[in-house]
Amino acid sequence: MILSRYRFNFNKLGFFDHILLISIIFCFNIFNGQQKSITSTITLSEVVINSLNNPSNYSLTPFSVTKIDFQNQQSIKQQNSFNEYLTNIPGLFALNANNFAQDLRVSIRGFGSRAAFGIRGIKIIVDGIPETTPDGQGQIDNLPLSLIDNIEVIRGPSSSIYGNASGGVIFISTFDSIKGGFPQFRSTFGSYGMKRLSFDARIHGKKTLAIFHQNFIKQNGFRDHSKYSQRIFNLKVKHKLSQNTKLDWQLNYTNSPLAQDPGSLDFESLKNNRKSYRQRNKDYDAGEKIKHFKTGLNLKTSLRNNLLLNNYIFYSKRDFDGKLPFKNGGIIDLERNYYGFGSSLDFSKEKNQFKHKTKFGIEYLSQEDQRDRYENNFGEKGLITFSQLEFFKNFGIYLLSNLNFKKLFFQLGLRYDNQNIGTNEIGNDIYYSSINPSIGVSYLAGQKNRIFANFSTSFESPSLSELSSNPSGEEGLNKELNPSKAKNYEIGWRFFGKNIIVETTLFYINSSNELLPYELEEFPGRSFYRNAGSTNRTGVEVSYKRSWKKFNMIRSLSYAKYIFDDYIKKGEDLSGKNIPGIPSMTRNFELNYENNGWKAQFSYNNIGKFYAEDENQVKIDSYSIFNFQSSKTFYNNWGEILISGGVKNILNKDYYDNIRINAFGGRYYEAAPGRNFFTSLMVKL
Repeated sequence: MILSRYRFNFNKLGFFDHILLISIIFCFNIFNGQQKSITSTITLSEVVINSLNNPSNYSLTPFSVTKIDFQNQQSIKQQNSFNEYLTNIPGLFALNANNFAQDLRVSIRGFGSRAAFGIRGIKIIVDGIPETTPDGQGQIDNLPLSLIDNIEVIRGPSSSIYGNASGGVIFISTFDSIKGGFPQFRSTFGSYGMKRLSFDARIHGKKTLAIFHQNFIKQNGFRDHSKYSQRIFNLKVKHKLSQNTKLDWQLNYTNSPLAQDPGSLDFESLKNNRKSYRQRNKDYDAGEKIKHFKTGLNLKTSLRNNLLLNNYIFYSKRDFDGKLPFKNGGIIDLERNYYGFGSSLDFSKEKNQFKHKTKFGIEYLSQEDQRDRYENNFGEKGLITFSQLEFFKNFGIYLLSNLNFKKLFFQLGLRYDNQNIGTNEIGNDIYYSSINPSIGVSYLAGQKNRIFANFSTSFESPSLSELSSNPSGEEGLNKELNPSKAKNYEIGWRFFGKNIIVETTLFYINSSNELLPYELEEFPGRSFYRNAGSTNRTGVEVSYKRSWKKFNMIRSLSYAKYIFDDYIKKGEDLSGKNIPGIPSMTRNFELNYENNGWKAQFSYNNIGKFYAEDENQVKIDSYSIFNFQSSKTFYNNWGEILISGGVKNILNKDYYDNIRINAFGGRYYEAAPGRNFFTSLMVKL
């Protein structure tokens, strides 16, 4: 046959050919879906984006932002890991959802992928207060998951808005009010001894609203030596001081007395027993315990002449006790205090078809870490080997502006940051400064299409933990490390149909001085850091949301190349190699159903291949995970009863919960749970 001469080989396509083909396929599905849903009566409401710090409508914004509401989904979620809330965001990839001693690792377009633990290089904001420390470290183990109302994610560099360590932004809003009766009790039980009990109560006066939350979590874990327990208390108060002044107060206390770390394994050990721990982690009782306190105030005042004054202040204290699987310095005692305040003045003006909104603000952030290390004598604290007081201070000043001319919308930003980093050693200070601009423009093409483009930058200094991890073993900071910088270019398209929203974005990011982790034989399990030369990241992201009758569907796809552009490691040129820890492709699908008290959700997540180390010799194969969860609400005169349950990893797929980048001895792998279940009972009075 003539057609046999033209066999199609997907694997031989180039990178930009892949992007073009993917875009064509998605566009076909989009318009095909539009025709089929023309009779739907559901109307999509306007979505306001607050994370850009100068609120605008989603349809206008020229930056890549994803917003997901969880008001109707909380009842069917297990609420065991923050990862449950991040699975449908293109460009975002998370690992380590089940090792609570290391915490969730999140990357956005590659930013954050180097984190040995926690969230690095991504700014986290909860109810307007920074959760990320001034030096750029973020951990969300104190976040009450059941209170999450919505999440916005800026999928790209945002230092013109948030300063240091803003390769992306996760902007979390908790409930201001909760539908249904109060108080409410919920108990959840799951596989591997998982148990969660929670209580919520509300006080609602004429001018004041207060929401109380208390929970208790305990589980044995899928792997041996991975037990975990935690208690969280959270209070949110909103008070109207006057017609023009509103005060928000938040208080959070978290106590996690136990989080064991089973460690990572080499491939042979993993094959022998996926549930096993690394023997040294057991011998040295590896793990952590924390106590975390946070409080913050936000005061908003409407002034004359379209002026809005916004002030915030916060204080956080974190006590961390950690044990690593080696003797010298294997016990860490960290006492962290960080605080900050900020003030901004908003001015808005509207005349004819011209709309203008400008914000001018300042911010000061300060952090002090008292870091002590002791000998780890098989789980017992020995002699002190290291003691250092470290500080990180950041002052920022910024200007943001939105301009709307008929079909054109401009969003501009400029920020200056000055940082002072040092220790109690005189003359050991480090000073950094940076200026970060951003500019974005969107254009309304017809009634349903908007085209947008933008340029933005990011600046990321080494964190205190990275600077204090000195391979020489000496006290002081590792002055060989330099800040990483990135430039981001984007062009995108949005389509707004009847009950359909589509967004497609092409991006290119060039970064320099990328920080990457590695391990040394004499300190197994401890991460050190070095600068790579530069990296290039090029990709496409597509999201598709559709609602019809009693269903709504979310689809997302990311395809990208994350490569070293200039990187010499121990005399070997690694230019052109893939940056480890980031998959080239992710695909997500979620279908929700709601009717007469029933809710159901089916989800599919496909993670493409990626590499575990800089040399790209160890490949992590792609995998797919299927999940299902549902709930039923029963209504009566005195309240509500809600029963829910679910099954995760339906096909019992063997995959990895975490990959430790550049781990010594080939110990890259941490196994993920197989098929597992949960069930929940909630009572609302």
